[in-house]
Amino acid sequence: MILFKKAGETVHPLALNLFKDILALGLFIVTIAVMGDNPFPHAPQRDYLLLLLSGAIGIGLGDTLFLKSLNILGASITSIVDCAYIPFVVGLSMIFLGDLLSVWQVVGIMAIVSSILIVSIGNKDGNSVSHKDRVKGWIYGISAWR
Repeated sequence: MILFKKAGETVHPLALNLFKDILALGLFIVTIAVMGDNPFPHAPQRDYLLLLLSGAIGIGLGDTLFLKSLNILGASITSIVDCAYIPFVVGLSMIFLGDLLSVWQVVGIMAIVSSILIVSIGNKDGNSVSHKDRVKGWIYGISAWR
């Protein structure tokens, strides 16, 4: 995360994400080929299009929003913001899957929410971010849904 923060000081989040994704895809294909597997197994064209669309939205948009948040807030606060998805996932799994939580899971969620609230109130990292930019950074970070 620190390296992305440093790179983000000079490179736009979209360009940084595009570079990261193209490099990862290339290394992924090479690794599959070296392991002796077919990097593009036979599958319907529709499956490949859905995979491409899913990646464009999930990785393309999500990581770009995350990198934008990282540029605004810094690494320490963005790490906490990145944990904000956990209560959403738990709540949605309770609603849609009927999951029930143990006492320790509730304590863990309360610890996560408490840390998010504590960090959002104070400026603990010495980072001089205005309140408006802090809110923008939180919105970008939570919208990333990593």
